Amino acid sequence: DDGHIIVPDDDLSLDATTDGAQTLRINGVDLSILSSLDNKWAFGDGLHASTTLPIRGLEEFFAGDWASEQPPSLLDYGCGSGILTLVGLALGADNVTSVDISDDALFLTKENLRRNEHIVNYCKTVQVLKSLDDGSGNWEGSFDVVVANIPSNTLTMLVPTLARALKDGTGVVLTSGYPTTELENVAKAANDCGLDEEMARRRYESGWVLQVFGVG
Repeated sequence: DDGHIIVPDDDLSLDATTDGAQTLRINGVDLSILSSLDNKWAFGDGLHASTTLPIRGLEEFFAGDWASEQPPSLLDYGCGSGILTLVGLALGADNVTSVDISDDALFLTKENLRRNEHIVNYCKTVQVLKSLDDGSGNWEGSFDVVVANIPSNTLTMLVPTLARALKDGTGVVLTSGYPTTELENVAKAANDCGLDEEMARRRYESGWVLQVFGVG
């Protein structure tokens, strides 16, 4: 069992724990996910369509494109609680990087990684960063999979960065975090950066959308 399988719908379960965390089952692995600390702020907990859509997208990608390949590298841009980082790890991602401009999000992502050491320990490298760019340019062309669950007004400005982060010719960008009314704006921004949408992978749920882009 190489861990790269699609999780059936009834295996994606969320149960509250005594400390307020949600238990999310992915690929037969239980993940403990806090969406807030001290009720000061809240990030993704896996309950909203904008998060369940990229979870499904990651499952499909790992089960299809990378089912028999070496573990892919993953960039979770705008990581929030780190839920998509953890999903990627549970599905078998290696060399994982989580990025967010919010110090609160970075703190929460690190806390959730600590809570889930049982999957983190199997990954070669896990980084939590405020910015990809350290001035060296070493991050460019580094990732097989980029996932960004970000509102469209911010996402459209970030698309050039996401496109630069992809490995040439093989990587994909999964975008979510916005309603279906915004999908054309996101598609245009992606097209302007040389990315083409893979229409067969577009998914809808409760008025929200997941789009998947590859290098044109």
